[in-house]
Amino acid sequence: VQTVFATFTPTLIVRGINIASGVPDQPLGWDDTLTGARNRAHGALAEAGAIYGVGLEGGVLVNEHGGWLISIAVIVRNDALEGVACGGWLPLPPQVVTRVYAGEELGYVIDALAGETGTKTRGGAIGFLTDGRFTRREMWVSALQMALAPIIREQLYCVLRAEHETQGATRVSDRCA
Repeated sequence: VQTVFATFTPTLIVRGINIASGVPDQPLGWDDTLTGARNRAHGALAEAGAIYGVGLEGGVLVNEHGGWLISIAVIVRNDALEGVACGGWLPLPPQVVTRVYAGEELGYVIDALAGETGTKTRGGAIGFLTDGRFTRREMWVSALQMALAPIIREQLYCVLRAEHETQGATRVSDRCA
């Protein structure tokens, strides 16, 4: 996050905080993964003095083409402008998908395959499966840079303004001037 925001707004102070995602520890599918990222972004934005809230969430999605590691980044500005982007989709080995859908968290499955612990805090599944050719950090940098597009080019993306409803739900509506 610091790397991306340093190039976008260099004077901004970036502070990492732990925000609950409100979804299972291992999000399954697009909706859970997006909801987790969005909840984290709005939770971060609620911190005193925040101008932006950033939420990152990795999940596992299965479709007709197989199982995928997906990564979603959400950036919300204090005026409710929201940018959402997905990093690359990494195909997951079938045995990994089977174990995750049986209830194991992806990080622990990768730890077992790698024969080490804590892989998700280093290169992650993407680093292990690509043998370090692409890293977790690179994946998040690309997702965050793409999520900035609606903020950088606000006049082109004005339909992505998020409105909060009284129940705390988020919906996207057209608030263009």
